[in-house]
Amino acid sequence: APVLLEAVEKYTWQQPIHYGVEMLIVLFWVARHLIPSFVLFYGFTMFYKFAPRRRTLFSEVWIASLLVTVSLQLLQNAFVFYARHSPNFNRVYGTLGGVVALLMWIYLSGTVIIIGGCVCAAQAESRKPETEPEEAPLADVKAVE
Repeated sequence: APVLLEAVEKYTWQQPIHYGVEMLIVLFWVARHLIPSFVLFYGFTMFYKFAPRRRTLFSEVWIASLLVTVSLQLLQNAFVFYARHSPNFNRVYGTLGGVVALLMWIYLSGTVIIIGGCVCAAQAESRKPETEPEEAPLADVKAVE
């Protein structure tokens, strides 16, 4: 989506229409930054809501979804900064530098998503009522003759 929005933005700036430029700047900023974040938040909310076997509530998953969305956006910005400002990246890894960068991104984003799942599980666990654990009844054991 950001690539498509960038292409539309470049096309719009090439047109001879000059009125409402401030509105277009705000509109494209919102479209470029907030819409992907909302889509990411919605996707992780649905993932954390429907992935567990038990029934979960929105109140149990929205904090983890928000945490993962913000963390992934920050991680993306940090990773792009690292990739652009690391001059020895291809010199160290050679022609496989792109593959190494992709694997690093997959590892880091997967870690953030798993941490979000742990936060979601901890949130659900903390909402359980405090009850005494019941002892499991002993199974009827027949004597071996």
